[in-house]
Amino acid sequence: SQPDGTGLGEFGPEINVPQGTITVTLDNTILFASGKAEIKNSVISELDKIASVLKQRYRDKDVSVVGHTDTDPINKTKDLWKDNWDLSSARALAVLRYLVKRGLEPNHIKAVAAGEFRPVADNTTAGGKAKNRRVQIVIHMF
Repeated sequence: SQPDGTGLGEFGPEINVPQGTITVTLDNTILFASGKAEIKNSVISELDKIASVLKQRYRDKDVSVVGHTDTDPINKTKDLWKDNWDLSSARALAVLRYLVKRGLEPNHIKAVAAGEFRPVADNTTAGGKAKNRRVQIVIHMF
């Protein structure tokens, strides 16, 4: 793949010039077990790479970690989560805390819970639901 100048090329970042954002989208199935908010060990090296780029290239930029879910109600883990906002919040916070542990400045990072309300695909299909379950790391360039 061609370098895109962000340092995040391997993660397929979406660059939105008018908004001044660079967004890396991580699939929830890679990050978390179903209904859970503990980061899987298998994704740690990817998060370490992202943290390294954020520290080197974007140290003074604000970063939002945004958790998203599909529209399925919380059933199997309803003892853990009140609703999809609760789950998306916990997942965003898990990624935020990991990035802070890896050296990102707490005053430049925030967690955002979007729940099921910002879908990128149709929630009536399994494939669409899978696309909607994600965590985005958004770098605000200005």
